[in-house]
Amino acid sequence: MKTFKKYLGTGLLVILPISLSLYIIYIVVRFFDNLLTSPIDKLIGFHIPGIGIVVVFLLVLIIGMFSSHFIGKKIALLFEKLFSKIPLVRTLYSPIRDIIKTFIGNESGKKSFSKVVFVDFPTKDSKSIGFITNEDVRVEGEVYCSVFIPTTPNPTNGFLIYKKYDELKVLDIPVEQGLNMVISMSTVSKNEIQFKEEK
Repeated sequence: MKTFKKYLGTGLLVILPISLSLYIIYIVVRFFDNLLTSPIDKLIGFHIPGIGIVVVFLLVLIIGMFSSHFIGKKIALLFEKLFSKIPLVRTLYSPIRDIIKTFIGNESGKKSFSKVVFVDFPTKDSKSIGFITNEDVRVEGEVYCSVFIPTTPNPTNGFLIYKKYDELKVLDIPVEQGLNMVISMSTVSKNEIQFKEEK
């Protein structure tokens, strides 16, 4: 019976993440496909499966290219200000925009998180994983680092603290791996974590 439960649990761990990921992809593809298929079918005279998602991908790419130039940036900023002032829309738009800028990067491709660190938090006797967001914060002439400490398994919430750089231990892992450790509650992290040697 124990072996049966073990195999069943292992099977679920393998199947569920894959199934959920494929299902989400399927929903997204079907949504955009249904949204754009009818007008495109009428335009070209026949149906091409998946054409909706291809059109959306190309549209996002074109908008990204346009928004990277001076005029495009001005228009994007205008829309951003507009959406930020609409009462109901801004409650959704602003958090989503901030999350995307934090985890994906801004228009220049620069991400908010630069390094993964160990930091004394919430007490001196415990360590938490944090992400440096700024290494040059001046407070009365002294230089501090701003460190974001995310909650787990939802890394979009957390705490912002300020520490001197020599009070932090930089981990020898990329930011993506640090986020995976937070989201998975460290179940997918290595048993041994190395600190990065500063040059």
